[in-house]
Amino acid sequence: MDHYTKEAYEKVRKRIVGHIDKLEAVGKTGSGDLFNIKNWRRFGAAFAWDPEVYLDILENPDMPDKELMSKLRNKESALMKKWGVIEKYPLHHIIASRTGGDLGIRTPADEWLEVRERLFQKFGLNPGNGPANLNASGQINELAHLNRIGAKGSVFELAGAPQEVIDELMPKYLHRKGQDLGEGRKIWSEMLRKSPAEKATFLESKITQQLERYADAQSLTRLKWERDLMDSGINLFLEKTDPNGFPLTGFSPTSRIENQPLFKALGEAVEVTNSAGKKSSLAQTVANGFVGNKPPTPITAKNAILPLNTKEAKKFQKLLLDNGAMHLRAAGMVPFLGAPIGALSKEIIQESRDEEIQENPNDPSLKVNRFLDNASGTGDQVTTAGYAALGSVPQATSIEMGLGLAAVGSGMIIGGEVLSTAASIPSVIIDGGRASYRHYTTPQTTQQKVDKLNTINLNR
Repeated sequence: MDHYTKEAYEKVRKRIVGHIDKLEAVGKTGSGDLFNIKNWRRFGAAFAWDPEVYLDILENPDMPDKELMSKLRNKESALMKKWGVIEKYPLHHIIASRTGGDLGIRTPADEWLEVRERLFQKFGLNPGNGPANLNASGQINELAHLNRIGAKGSVFELAGAPQEVIDELMPKYLHRKGQDLGEGRKIWSEMLRKSPAEKATFLESKITQQLERYADAQSLTRLKWERDLMDSGINLFLEKTDPNGFPLTGFSPTSRIENQPLFKALGEAVEVTNSAGKKSSLAQTVANGFVGNKPPTPITAKNAILPLNTKEAKKFQKLLLDNGAMHLRAAGMVPFLGAPIGALSKEIIQESRDEEIQENPNDPSLKVNRFLDNASGTGDQVTTAGYAALGSVPQATSIEMGLGLAAVGSGMIIGGEVLSTAASIPSVIIDGGRASYRHYTTPQTTQQKVDKLNTINLNR
């Protein structure tokens, strides 16, 4: 932390302490967050543990009190919401921000930075809202979090909380009795007079206990069921690797926060049919899987489809648009698994091609691409309809009807895939050839030539 950032941090830290002390002395004099001592303590502690998360506050440490509290609260709320792959999925900080109580926010910056560094060297992370402490791996079913039913109106509430599951999780749920964060006033006030080394030693035991509890929760078989279900759905309908080459998952410490809303939208859009023929969203299926009495059936093309015209599908389609048309065409090329994506994004791809044609009216190859993309998307739509036909087999009223649906569905899937693959592969080849041609024939600017020379020199 440089000198100016440290000055800004100290200014904000002292303001937060001032609010806590004032509310302790005179009590509430109004309503809302501004007069809530618990919130000043909670969000103030998070700020002290990881102030780098709050760059907007550090850049303007003199902002009005109401704005300060709003930014402290909203930063955490926004992060917790964005990380969730299911609406109202509880998100747990690996180490609680209130670890050590007021110790962090009341310790001057120079001392506290040393404490933080000692703890980071020990554990590889610090409390607060940074990505090491608050990430996708912290998504914990409420039954494993507080051993109670999920939030009102959520898929978790609808899934229920069977007593046998509550009893099973009692020994390992996260916030069971016996947790000591060291947040009592008498404890942290005594620690204020200690050295940074002594403060760090005091906090180590509080952090170690939380890490052990976190490991217990992460090892729960039911949590693995839930996560595997969601990830099998994600990888059925999306590419199996992200741009960095990692498998797509909604629950890894390395999961990218920008992917999470897309996964959430997918969970709401995908329709899953269970062994009894009942249909529900992927998100609901995942929540049901946690409380089931046996390992759930994975999400596959045999039991899941992505409808094209629902409100949830259109929301998913809008988020997919941000990933780029080429990415969607590549997804559509994956035999069988990518068909719903290709079908869903057919209109988006066509719009993208139309824009390319308008920008390059003298390039006839783009019109060939448009024709091939349209054919590929049609093939994906036929394949997706075939999946729907197969999914209807359990509801058939006779054996003959079931066999007919199965035959029609299988034929549509095979025919659709043949058309989709036969059209999409040449389209991608034409795209690649055009890109290479433009690369080698477009004149370089002086700056591009300088950059290229610099790169060559750096590699020698």
